[in-house]
Amino acid sequence: MKKVIFVLFIFSFYSVSFFAQPTSLVFTPDSGERVSNAMISGVFVSAEGKVFLYANNGPSKSLYVAEDGLNFVLADINKFPQLLSLRIDNGDYIKFNVEINARGEAFLTRSVSHDGFTFTKESNILWNFPANDAITTTDVYSTVFKGANGGIFFIYLAGTIDNARCIYSPKNAPGMMFGGYRSNIFKDSTFGGGNNSYWDPHGILLPNGNLRVLTMNQHGVTPSPASRTGTVYSFTSTDNGRSWVKDPGYCLRYDDFTEFDVHSLNDPKLVRFPDGTFRIYVSALIYDASGSSYYSIVSATANPVTDVKRESETKPSDFKLFNNYPNPFGADPSGNPTTTISYVVPSVETRHALSLQLIVYDILGRKVATLINKAHPPGNYSVQFNAENLPSGIYFYTLRAGNFVKTKKMILLK
Repeated sequence: MKKVIFVLFIFSFYSVSFFAQPTSLVFTPDSGERVSNAMISGVFVSAEGKVFLYANNGPSKSLYVAEDGLNFVLADINKFPQLLSLRIDNGDYIKFNVEINARGEAFLTRSVSHDGFTFTKESNILWNFPANDAITTTDVYSTVFKGANGGIFFIYLAGTIDNARCIYSPKNAPGMMFGGYRSNIFKDSTFGGGNNSYWDPHGILLPNGNLRVLTMNQHGVTPSPASRTGTVYSFTSTDNGRSWVKDPGYCLRYDDFTEFDVHSLNDPKLVRFPDGTFRIYVSALIYDASGSSYYSIVSATANPVTDVKRESETKPSDFKLFNNYPNPFGADPSGNPTTTISYVVPSVETRHALSLQLIVYDILGRKVATLINKAHPPGNYSVQFNAENLPSGIYFYTLRAGNFVKTKKMILLK
């Protein structure tokens, strides 16, 4: 009986807060639209903080420029070099091309420009995509960015389950050849592909040498207008791309925008300004009062002071247990019975990593799953909870480590 009373107390305590948005980099929507009736194709920030926003409206591509990153004016795209290409150390501009030969084999080449206007395609092959990538079109979604050591990362979506791959070209690699192939870098192959996967990757190098990739997940929900979708997450690598850890919580979601009736978010792009401010530019599907819809480029900004401080910390200083997402879960059209739980293990003055338990209980306090039961070094972690064999209802998950105990509530709907 005491156990039941304890659990009900926890239920009452957390009932007012379990829908609160967990935090990683927390972005607040900016007022207004950046560019109306267009979708984003890329963004570039100069050393002075000027923003060049490339937009698509049907087959045409336009360039908009803003001194403050918010108020954009249309510019003549032909008067500017191709700023979405990669600028390498010798000043050349590089664009990468995915090609497919007559045998159906996919490979990567590059085009080079000295001025950013005229590009010459080179014949040497930089990378042969493995057959299991199942690349059948040259239109492969990818992001290219430099690492802390001057090497180049090429992250792309491929395969029948749409999970991300990563290849790497070290600085001064002969012919800019790529290697170090890694698949399923965001650990979403078990999601089943499609809208459950992490899509639209966009990567940047952080000031402390870490790498960050922004991604989009629709959580298996039927795309708009049947439902509202679009959650932006971030993954960080502290080991130069060898592994990627999902940052706690999420960065931005469709319902964070209250000024507009946003039904969907797509193609988020993350930038960092010279003053340390982070901003996301993203395509939003907006419905007006008449029920008509249109795409617009909108943005959201993170506080520069807190984010600079967060990026400068090499190890977290406090335990944290975040609200699971999605929550409730299991109610989307696909019936996906999984949810993600994120937590932080701080730096501790000990000779050993701290032992940690993450356990799920039902409403009566009975243990239904042990998700984690092992020692952890400091860092950010995420774990999937699969409730496929459990009935609908209220569940609790508790994080225990040393003297730290924290419990959160989640709801399973089937």
